[in-house]
Amino acid sequence: MNESATLTAAPIPVPGRSSLSGGDRRTFPGTAVAVATVAVLTGAGVHVAFNEPYGAGSPIGYNLGLVGGVLMLMLLPYALRKRLRCLRQVGTMRGWFLFHIAAGLLGPLLVLFHTTFRIGSFNGGVALASTLLVTCSGLVGRFFYRKVHRGLSGCRASLTEFEAALQRQVDALQAHADLLPAVTTEVGRYIEAATATPPTRRHGAARFLTLGARRLLASRRIRSAVRVARRRAATHGRELDRLMATVNAALVAAQRTAQFSGYERLFALWHVVHIPFLFLLVLSSVVHVVAVHAY
Repeated sequence: MNESATLTAAPIPVPGRSSLSGGDRRTFPGTAVAVATVAVLTGAGVHVAFNEPYGAGSPIGYNLGLVGGVLMLMLLPYALRKRLRCLRQVGTMRGWFLFHIAAGLLGPLLVLFHTTFRIGSFNGGVALASTLLVTCSGLVGRFFYRKVHRGLSGCRASLTEFEAALQRQVDALQAHADLLPAVTTEVGRYIEAATATPPTRRHGAARFLTLGARRLLASRRIRSAVRVARRRAATHGRELDRLMATVNAALVAAQRTAQFSGYERLFALWHVVHIPFLFLLVLSSVVHVVAVHAY
């Protein structure tokens, strides 16, 4: 996208990201609950690891492993739901995905507490390693998922949508161009660098990896310019606030547009790796359960 050709005025509001982000922004209460939960689980894990209040074969340990194993097995229906036509009408994709995330986090956690953070046998170690491998892979996949989907709806976004979102932010920025022209120039420079066709794959990969850092640097320079302008013309405080919000939205839209195709390829590659990990987990878990009950 040529930046000089797209800076046309249009009174479009700044937020325009909800259709692509799904309104999935964390609030302070949600963050506080998450932090408190992590703190409690960390404390419980330290207590179990050092004091070992139960054994893996005790009723508590056995039931923790049983429930955790069942939750891990419940990861499979989500994959089947996406691939089997007969299951596509059962529930919503968002509901299935949220359950998949919850089971993928809670299952391994219960398995860890089942083991009391110790490896007691070879097959148990393989099952635990498979569990942690699938969990880490799932967290990576969750990151890629957010980059190419509209929130948690299960609907894939498209490059055209991201380009349209970028155009809206550029139009909104142009409405503030007369307030601080240097800011518009800085944003235009970043958009041009982000969306220009790279000469080689190496340049494209380097740009993909550095766009986030370059966006932060550009934002920092713009904030400095806005602070100077605010001190010189205090009467434009609200206008400068709106300008800064528009700038941030435009920079993020440019980064997401430029990185979308790369994340699509990474997400497809992740699928190729994650599914075998999932079946390895199921196989190792079955072997572990059979070994425990047989011997």
